[in-house]
Amino acid sequence: MKNHPQLDEMITERDQEALKHLTNIGLEYLDDTHAFRLNFEFAANDYFTNKVLTKTYHYQTNADIGDIVFHRAEGDTIQWKDGKDLTVALESRKQRNKATNETRVVKKSVPTDSFFLFFRNSDVPDESVDDEVAAELQEQVEADYEIGEEFKEKIIPHAVDWFTGRALEYEGFDMEDFEDDGEDFYGEDSEDEDDDDFEDDEEDRKVRL
Repeated sequence: MKNHPQLDEMITERDQEALKHLTNIGLEYLDDTHAFRLNFEFAANDYFTNKVLTKTYHYQTNADIGDIVFHRAEGDTIQWKDGKDLTVALESRKQRNKATNETRVVKKSVPTDSFFLFFRNSDVPDESVDDEVAAELQEQVEADYEIGEEFKEKIIPHAVDWFTGRALEYEGFDMEDFEDDGEDFYGEDSEDEDDDDFEDDEEDRKVRL
């Protein structure tokens, strides 16, 4: 998967060790209209207990345009082993009380980039969602849809070519088109919830689990 530019962006250094245990990616078509399921099979590993992680893509007919459109995607819940969740990191921050000058160390789990965010559920936002939030969700949905189609139409049917890197030749990818732009692939944001009596004493430090 590292030879595919879009997937390479999603896979972090921490993910690579867990993905060494990926033994096969299968494709299964469902009875539902145009629905399909991706099955990621894993050998026993130190990260999670699931033997198979699935991502199922559902489509529906759009009455307005009379076409089949993406509706939602459902991913498995990953059963992470203690301290092995690759989708979070432990952030440690030293803070100083403005009144007493007392210091403390605050630790909390914060979201972090990971290929395994791919297994989250993905739904097209409805009209009740705020426009700005809806736009962000729509971007995530479109990215999810594109990756699902890449697996179905290109990666799985031509797995050997992607493994060797030969697929890059006939797909016409230019790696410069996929340079890191500084934005998270999944658009994850985290918010601080600090005690107003304390202020940061030094820069944040992120200790990977």
